Amino acid sequence: MLRFRYLLIFAVLIVMVACSSTQEVQVTKEMNEVITSYIKDHYKNIYYEDNEQFEAHKVYGAEGKGGFISVYIYSVYTEFTKNDPIERAGHSLPALIRLEKDGDTYKVIQYKEPEDGSLYVSSIKKMFPKKYVNQALNDSGNVPELHKQIDEQVQKWKNG
Repeated sequence: MLRFRYLLIFAVLIVMVACSSTQEVQVTKEMNEVITSYIKDHYKNIYYEDNEQFEAHKVYGAEGKGGFISVYIYSVYTEFTKNDPIERAGHSLPALIRLEKDGDTYKVIQYKEPEDGSLYVSSIKKMFPKKYVNQALNDSGNVPELHKQIDEQVQKWKNG
């Protein structure tokens, strides 16, 4: 009987550890669309009103734990005026997005950007797992593939 209790306790502990650990998650097209939509909505009218918004991001990775998904990205966001297609505002930065499954879709429950100035590096180290920190720091301001994606979106908008 005592042996059975130990086995039961051991099994419960294994299940608890397995359920509490993070697991790599593949970011889907739907998740990417939710992220882009959230970022555009978050910055709508922050810089200027009535601008056309464009966003592209690079996913470093994602981890799931307890029904929530943490997505580590580098995002480029720009706005253009509708009357004069000249870039008016924007930013380029790493970010942490937390998603929650909501029925058949996902919703953003947290969006976090690094601190400015002298706190920039330390805040990225707090936000991102070690395996993504150097990449996020090295990408700062230097992600040509994202700028190319933005340029393609802008061309479609101009020609559309």
